[in-house]
Amino acid sequence: MTRNSSSTHSKTHFTARLTACVVGLILMIFAAQANAQTVHQFSYNNSTWIDQNLFGSATDLHTGVASFLTTPNDQTHAFYLDSSDDIHQLFFNGTSWTDENLTAEGFGPPAMPKSQLAGFSIQNFQYVYYVAQNQHVHQLNYNNATWVDSDLTSLAGGLLSSKTPRLAALTTGGSGLHVYYLAKNGHISQLYNVSGTWGSQDLTQIAGAPSSKATWMSAVSISNFQYVYYVAKTGHVHELYYNNSTWLDEDLTSIAGTLPAAAASGVASTVIASSENILAVYFIANNNHVWQMLSGDNVVWASTDMTGNARGPLATPTAGLVAFTTTPNNDLHVYYVSKKHVNQLFLPSGTATWQNSDLTATFHGSVVNPTSAMAGFSLQNFQYLYYVAK
Repeated sequence: MTRNSSSTHSKTHFTARLTACVVGLILMIFAAQANAQTVHQFSYNNSTWIDQNLFGSATDLHTGVASFLTTPNDQTHAFYLDSSDDIHQLFFNGTSWTDENLTAEGFGPPAMPKSQLAGFSIQNFQYVYYVAQNQHVHQLNYNNATWVDSDLTSLAGGLLSSKTPRLAALTTGGSGLHVYYLAKNGHISQLYNVSGTWGSQDLTQIAGAPSSKATWMSAVSISNFQYVYYVAKTGHVHELYYNNSTWLDEDLTSIAGTLPAAAASGVASTVIASSENILAVYFIANNNHVWQMLSGDNVVWASTDMTGNARGPLATPTAGLVAFTTTPNNDLHVYYVSKKHVNQLFLPSGTATWQNSDLTATFHGSVVNPTSAMAGFSLQNFQYLYYVAK
């Protein structure tokens, strides 16, 4: 009887330890998930800001982020790299968010670590660009039925990408597709398709422009006129400009009389729709202030120290910038990171003084990972910002 009692006690003790281990393992899994870096959405519903963890996979800590809206369904989409550098899509179907691993589903190879992502939509047709691990630029195209992968570098005979992949993309209407990226030789190269086939151009060489730093870059278009913004190795912000005939280079830092960019600063840009279609370019200067450069004719550029104007906190250059206007008021909005908080610089139309708001502190957002990118867009006055946080 004594041995049976001892045996029962041992079994009970073993079962208790096993249960504790299982519970501990489950708690560790949940803790790991809780501490993982995932994509968040800050959204403005025309009344207040709401922060939401979209509960996708853990990201590459240096992931690029792309986002856009498809029409006419007004469906939101965000793209990122997971910790294995697979390409993921997060999309909202009107009721709930879905996370889809496009790479695991066979749509293209994994990305190179730290790859920037760029993309846009034409109605419900979607175009997403990234750099694969063999330094080739790829396009993922949703043709309204399925995703299709294309190796654009192979198709166009283009230059290999830098090992710190940086790119931007846009459409010039109709079938005009353009991807601008940092090539292995430090030049800005273009992959373009305007007639059904892909071609390649070394824009730095054509325009006689300086080589680029490996920081976030951006691009905008007005009809077929194209504008690519990057930080040169001199620390100056440059514009590569297609005037509908050839590519030209402009040193905006010199023209606008601004400070050089911070070592890790990228560039954001947008177009303020008006009779002049004003170009707006944003960067973080070497004093960690956010600066704006504006031009209505791409000849005369004016500049503003937005951080000084708004008395906002210093920016963290590695996190990048997001800029867009809201309609129909044409109000300007610029988003940046300061001390792991998302901040908004806001200029109401018709005013000259910028306002700064710490969205993370005011609206209970999450702590930002400052080495990942951000992306965003607006739908009239509704605003959407995507960033990486715990």
